[in-house]
Amino acid sequence: MNLTLTIALGLGSSLISYFVVPPDLQLFDLVAAVGIMGGYQIGRLLRGKVTRSLSKILIVIPCLLVFLATAIAYAIRIQMGSANTSDIVLLGVILFVCFSSLGLWLPLAGLAFAKEPWSYAMEAIRAFRGNRD
Repeated sequence: MNLTLTIALGLGSSLISYFVVPPDLQLFDLVAAVGIMGGYQIGRLLRGKVTRSLSKILIVIPCLLVFLATAIAYAIRIQMGSANTSDIVLLGVILFVCFSSLGLWLPLAGLAFAKEPWSYAMEAIRAFRGNRD
């Protein structure tokens, strides 16, 4: 089940990065997908190890700060418009860190399902029908 969610996150990040990444650097869509999928799996592993809510907060806040900082750095770097090889590699690293920190944040914040998401939807529909009677 978690593999399905990981793949869905990868596809979603590819779609998001399609609109963010310039057309000549479309290979970075793959970098974004790998980053969020790897970050999500690492976050799932950390979620099992981190039990106290304060510890989770101490992990989630830096992850969000890293995500915001790398997103801003990526936007600034793209606007500079340099085409050096080192700048392109730096853009790839920034995009990877941005999406992997977002992926790391998701399970720690609570986006990890114990069972299939559609079973949650079915339970909600059954509860809604039960409350209407």
